[in-house]
Amino acid sequence: MDKLSDFALWWQAFKHDVSEPIKKHAEKVIVDSLTGKGSVKIDASLKSKFITECNISHILEKVVFSLDDESLVLSVLNKLDKESLYFKAITDSALSAELKKQLIENTNELGQLRKLSKN
Repeated sequence: MDKLSDFALWWQAFKHDVSEPIKKHAEKVIVDSLTGKGSVKIDASLKSKFITECNISHILEKVVFSLDDESLVLSVLNKLDKESLYFKAITDSALSAELKKQLIENTNELGQLRKLSKN
């Protein structure tokens, strides 16, 4: 079976199935697929499309720092637009120094900037 179809089927199961155990398993498959840890492999273009179209914040929050492409990480961070995630990206993630610098330049909250200056 085509891997794209597998991912799409799991996504549909997550969104539409009434069984909580199936929804939880589908969510795990989706998260594992996005982070490259699962048996259902998806390519970068499908990851990008999913991130663009996904409106389920908790899934995006689960994968944001495990994505293998910094442009996808940045897309998720911008989509979620949470100061706490920006702060974590700058202080606790394995992102490149260049991306961290870009995130610092986009940080406007004075309190967050003070916290960053202490690190």
